Amino acid sequence: MAESLILNNGLRVVLDYCPELLGVTLAFIVANGSRDEKQNESGVSHFLEHIFFKSNQFCDGEKLMMSFADLGAKVNAFTSDDSTCYHITVLPENLTSGLKLLVQMFSPKFLADEFETEKRVILEEIARHNDQPSSVFFEDALTSFFSPHPAGNSVLGTTETVAAMTPKMMRDYFKRRYCAKNIIFVVAGQFNRDDVVCQLSNFQIGFDNGASFVERKKLSFAGKVESKIMTRAAINQAHILLISDAPNATSPSRYSLALLGVILGDAIGSRGYWQLLVPAIAEGFSAGFDAKEDCGMFYLYATTSPANRQQTLKIMREIIDKADDLKQEELERARAKVITGLILGQESSYGRCLRAGYEWFYRGRLVSLQDEITAYERLTLVDIKNAISQSGWDRWSEYQLVPKTD
Repeated sequence: MAESLILNNGLRVVLDYCPELLGVTLAFIVANGSRDEKQNESGVSHFLEHIFFKSNQFCDGEKLMMSFADLGAKVNAFTSDDSTCYHITVLPENLTSGLKLLVQMFSPKFLADEFETEKRVILEEIARHNDQPSSVFFEDALTSFFSPHPAGNSVLGTTETVAAMTPKMMRDYFKRRYCAKNIIFVVAGQFNRDDVVCQLSNFQIGFDNGASFVERKKLSFAGKVESKIMTRAAINQAHILLISDAPNATSPSRYSLALLGVILGDAIGSRGYWQLLVPAIAEGFSAGFDAKEDCGMFYLYATTSPANRQQTLKIMREIIDKADDLKQEELERARAKVITGLILGQESSYGRCLRAGYEWFYRGRLVSLQDEITAYERLTLVDIKNAISQSGWDRWSEYQLVPKTD
């Protein structure tokens, strides 16, 4: 069972000791993402993530990356609407050196030349994103669905907002969002508890922004019902996305809705698989529950030929309408898939690290693997039906992307 504590410097630490694993993963999870950005700052959280891999107060960017390579480390980061995570996986004997490097990243220099170079990288990333119809469609649909709630804010930002960004803007943003009480440190795998705690206790750089820190406000979201058809030239498929509002990440019904997502939209054996993919009506289909800090959504997504668009939409609507008409064998099949995924995820230090860290991030407590498995094992058909009735199942927004015609 993982444990949690708060150090004297204000940092929340989550430790998941597992000596059977041959490696160890360290991660800093920052409660900062695109939902925390002002309109003219769109994309700054993701841009800042990139700058963390450049020069800091201790070494330049080239030396930082070569030092990670010398350790044989797997190092990366990702940004979402509500968090940014910096993580490294190393062998246990390299933990102290790896943690030192990861900590040093929290003192970026924001050098003008590196900033402009990385800006070009981000602009190319945005251009690549804009060349992918499904990515643009999803982003536009989520922005429309969640608006005015910021959960739908773009992570990459726009060409205009990123091009206009300056080191000073990013430095000010960094001071507003990065401080100890807004960050969780997680370590999972094989490590010495006291050594890790001692090393982190002496860490101040990057966590001393308390005076400038602006706390995130939790917002309400009641969902909406809207219908939009978007067009795009030079595409051959139609895309259909149906979204309803759903409970947030702390809701007890999250287990039921997670199983429902597997029943309706898993890649093999789901209702969508049999009704849309096997008869070749749709080329792709998925469904699922996405829980966030203060809101959530349930979605169904399909890609199909324009000729099959209306038939696909009709079947998707039927899947929604009959979602509470569940069979026990469907529940058992979904339960087996979810529990298997949970157990296999614990076979790596990376999987254990993110699971423990985001359990605390979203719910402020740690849940053992066995307790989570038990929660799924206890679910009944009635529980899933109740979760459906208590969510926004009667409120669905419909978004379509179709080829543009002359």
